[in-house]
Amino acid sequence: MANKTKRQVRIDRAIRRLKITLECFERLGGAKCVKCGNRDIRILTINHLTKKSEWDKKNPNNLRRFIALGLRKPTGMEVRCHNCNILYEYERGRRIDVRGRAQER
Repeated sequence: MANKTKRQVRIDRAIRRLKITLECFERLGGAKCVKCGNRDIRILTINHLTKKSEWDKKNPNNLRRFIALGLRKPTGMEVRCHNCNILYEYERGRRIDVRGRAQER
């Protein structure tokens, strides 16, 4: 056990991160995009329905772990794929288009 290779250590960490991510998504309603229904775990992300709290800004790497462990309530968040999440941000004027302007509706 003590003689794990670097590769095995990386694999173990990846498995641990995947388990945390899946538990987090389950607490947020399931591992699928609420908009399009995509279930590809590689492109799913957490969408903040409201502005990020100060805690979320200070602890971005711990957010999934804290939700998975029940230390952070998942209120005001949902699971979306990256495409739907970016479109959500554009529609609310939180993202700037390639010309440097907020998208107009």
